Amino acid sequence: MNHKLSGFTGLKLQQVQAMTNQSNIIAFPVNKHSDLSALSQQNHDLLPPQSVTLTKVDSESGEQDRKRYQYSYGSVGANFNAAKPHYSLGKALAKKGEWEKAISSYRKALEIDSEAAEIYQSLGDALVKNGELDEAVIVYHKAIELQPNLWEVQHNLGDIWQGQGRLDEAVVAYRLAIELNPDFCWSHNNLGDVLIKQEKWEEAVDGYRSATKLNPDFHWSYYNLGEALVELQRWEEAVVAYRFALQLQPDLPQAEEKLNNALHYRVKSNLNLALSYYRQAIDRDPTDIESYIKALEIAPNDPELQAGLGTAWEAKGDVQKAIEAYRHAIALNPRSTAAYLKLADILEQIGQREEAGAYKLKALRQDSTHQTELTSDYLSLETTNQLAAVTDKMSVTQNATISQSKPKLAVVSWDMSHNPVGRAFLLADMAKEAFDVELIGPIFPFYGQELWPPLQNADIENSTFIANNFEEFVRGAKQLAQAQKYDSVYVSKPRFPSLFIGMLIKHYSQCPLVLDIDDCELSFFKNETEASWLELIQRIDSKEGNSPYGEIWTRFCENLIPLADAVTVSNVALQQRYGGLIVRHARDEKVFDPKLYDRTAIRAEFDYSDRDQVVLFLGTPRPHKGIFRIAEALEKINDPRLALCMIGTINDKRVSDRFAIYKNARIDFHKNQPWERLPELVSMADMICILQDPNSPISEYQIPAKLTDAIAMNVPVLITDVPPLADIIAAKCAVSVNDDRLESAIKNLINSDNKASLPDRHRRFYFLSEFSYGVNAERIRSAFECAQQQKSQPWPQLFSDVFDLVAAKSGV
Repeated sequence: MNHKLSGFTGLKLQQVQAMTNQSNIIAFPVNKHSDLSALSQQNHDLLPPQSVTLTKVDSESGEQDRKRYQYSYGSVGANFNAAKPHYSLGKALAKKGEWEKAISSYRKALEIDSEAAEIYQSLGDALVKNGELDEAVIVYHKAIELQPNLWEVQHNLGDIWQGQGRLDEAVVAYRLAIELNPDFCWSHNNLGDVLIKQEKWEEAVDGYRSATKLNPDFHWSYYNLGEALVELQRWEEAVVAYRFALQLQPDLPQAEEKLNNALHYRVKSNLNLALSYYRQAIDRDPTDIESYIKALEIAPNDPELQAGLGTAWEAKGDVQKAIEAYRHAIALNPRSTAAYLKLADILEQIGQREEAGAYKLKALRQDSTHQTELTSDYLSLETTNQLAAVTDKMSVTQNATISQSKPKLAVVSWDMSHNPVGRAFLLADMAKEAFDVELIGPIFPFYGQELWPPLQNADIENSTFIANNFEEFVRGAKQLAQAQKYDSVYVSKPRFPSLFIGMLIKHYSQCPLVLDIDDCELSFFKNETEASWLELIQRIDSKEGNSPYGEIWTRFCENLIPLADAVTVSNVALQQRYGGLIVRHARDEKVFDPKLYDRTAIRAEFDYSDRDQVVLFLGTPRPHKGIFRIAEALEKINDPRLALCMIGTINDKRVSDRFAIYKNARIDFHKNQPWERLPELVSMADMICILQDPNSPISEYQIPAKLTDAIAMNVPVLITDVPPLADIIAAKCAVSVNDDRLESAIKNLINSDNKASLPDRHRRFYFLSEFSYGVNAERIRSAFECAQQQKSQPWPQLFSDVFDLVAAKSGV
């Protein structure tokens, strides 16, 4: 389920507020179902616009209310025009908040015309404001009797009854209000509040969803939706709801804590679900080794699973693996009598009687009922004590080994010498907390002879080989895949070099393959259509067929994407095309934090004062990146405060010559800077412009990493509105601009006191909740959990066909 902040046709918050002021909706309280009511004294402004305590109605029904209050407004319908002076005076007094006088005027109007529904409605509103709720209910009923389609009255009755705890009546009133006017978001929202109090969670979710569709800017509806979804343990949807609430209102009390809890339980729920599947498989077949191994990847410290694995290995006849599993079980639970006895039995079977006796003695210490199970070869007390000491030490050592081990992950790049390895490096860097990561891939001399510079000093293990031709690529790929056993493989980009190596690792290591897609690779070629198996065979010996990274192989790889065990993508546009879980172009929140850097000092280093407005471009200056359009905008604006700071060596004289034509624009050129300085360099910017060609097929699916850098460092961003950025623009973390309005957007930004569309704290929170390492590392783990569940699927025949074709072509 995807929530978006744009695309809805309902009322905006300002419209709702205006409607509330202009109509007969009364803004009065409903005791919140959650703990927010306790916060009302802490921050009144953050609470919903419902903040007055209502008086409890003692009567049981409207009929009893009517008996308590007798009205004598007149027995015949009088002329409304005659009553209008009193009615108008009442309205004027109500605007001034003089409720007693307004009530008196309305009563006089009703003495003249007792059949005017609008007068009853206005009187009811004034009685509510004056705290006379019992009488207000009766007056509202009279208004409805005269004019049944008064939805505002039904809504107000719902609010009264909700505040008084008459929940069933409140539900009826809100539903009638919605039936009469389905476009008023407050009726849906308040109905949700009542249903939450009744613990009707599913119905409450429907109510809040309707409210958010009508008013996508109302943070309380999202917050309360999250509360209802938590009760239903629908953690993924709850996370989305809380995030939208916090994007709209970053200061929302306790929402960040509730979001964190939902994130925690989401991961736990996914793991528990997968674990339950494996336990069911084990129950069906106690010798199912593969299910034990998968279950232990999720719950590595479960001694019962470890002991069960030992029994399964023993049943399969693998004594050494059984011994290893029993020892792991004992290390995890030194009081496991059964594990001691099972290990003792298997050791005795292979002739290791002294060690077997030691384990039986340990079992005896745990449970004396097993004393008859000691071997007939009685051991001396001295030997027994020595062996017991050894086994105690062994348990401690094994326990330490278990806690330190991580599953081995290969992250594969299709080339290790130029920019495409950047995404693979990012994935590896995020995954290294949970995995023992190795970054691998070929180097094609066409792109360079050395490792990509940022990778040369990285603390991630890497392995590569030079591939001068197709045969060398295949031979090197096979050697790389066979070099060691991996627990999982993560393929970066659906290019043939990376996919082929991933397929080989999946084959040799019998492990799951997750494919990451951060571009539509077809966009880089003239022919953007998928290549069939027949077309590949027909062109296999052509010039492009001899290039593993060429067009025909890339187009054919579209057929291989659905065969991955799981897919991750970098943005919403790619998700719509390929499915999968979104793993963003993230940044390390421990490094990308504005508080860590002295912005003034960095600006001074590059000769910028506080008065200057720095438009930063960081990277290799190339025309397709919009650099000349930015220069042209500064030329037209001709403001001496504006400076285009270009950090990146220009190696193309045509680019230098083109910049020379701009005489009014202040453009400063700086040489390449170390990769490690990226966050502090971004921190000196006043804005970053990320311009893309909306008609380019590349722009349809690509999201620039510079956007993450800017959001992380609280720098306002002007961006072209293209599909991959839709959710970011909707979240108000960047300002979309058309090409013909770039100048006005820049001027608005530099002349505005509030340079961002939302407060800095909002942008920072959005970064932490969507683009940080912590969040996206969790998503990577989730992807591999899904892939583990798919690993048992049959080996894809197309993979085997590709292996046969490559072997025939390369001779390897």
